[in-house]
Amino acid sequence: MRPVRWFLYLVLFGAGAFGGLMLVLRFSSSSSGVTVPAVVGFTEEQARFQAEGQGLVFTVQLERYDLAVPKGRVVSQSPEAGMAARKGQALKVVLSKGLDSVTVPEWRGVSTSQAQVHARQAGLKVASLAYVRSLLPAQTVVAQSPPPGTVVPRDAEVGLLVSSGPPLFTFVAPDLTGQKLEKAQRTLGAYGIQAGPTRIQAGGGEPGTVVAQSPRPGYPLERAQIVQLMVNGP
Repeated sequence: MRPVRWFLYLVLFGAGAFGGLMLVLRFSSSSSGVTVPAVVGFTEEQARFQAEGQGLVFTVQLERYDLAVPKGRVVSQSPEAGMAARKGQALKVVLSKGLDSVTVPEWRGVSTSQAQVHARQAGLKVASLAYVRSLLPAQTVVAQSPPPGTVVPRDAEVGLLVSSGPPLFTFVAPDLTGQKLEKAQRTLGAYGIQAGPTRIQAGGGEPGTVVAQSPRPGYPLERAQIVQLMVNGP
């Protein structure tokens, strides 16, 4: 009888332990794991109620102007709706400040630093700067997006196209072949280009006449670039 009694004790103890373990696991699962509710479009009070009902800590991360979402309602949330979260975890939201319009000022011809200051004063954000060769001085605004006079929401992003200085290639090399050396040199000087050391070759043409040049005619030139000339010898 004693072995049977010990066997019954073991069975009862095992069943109790298993039941206790399942109860602990169920309690642990129900107390720590929750599903993030969808609160985008809700008012702050509605969103807070939903978050706290799931055991989450409701936090307003920031407020911003928005074209579509009315003032006081949730624009976005993190974590996203439907994701798993722990009780006590923060549910961060962005609230709409409503629509507050701003007319984009004119910045073309203004220095980049001044345009950025003016943008902040107007309630806009300079989100991007792109550079292009231009006849305007370096660091001067060439174009902007949106264009001047456009009505946008406050805190909207704008982009500036900025001059990086004059173009490297302002003109192409003229064809100097057949010209007298002195005339060819004057032509280059009018473009701000220097004539390099002249090479002389023996040929059947008229002496002192340009027969070749480097760079070749039509080649893009920079100001102050040197062009070498080859002329017929005497």
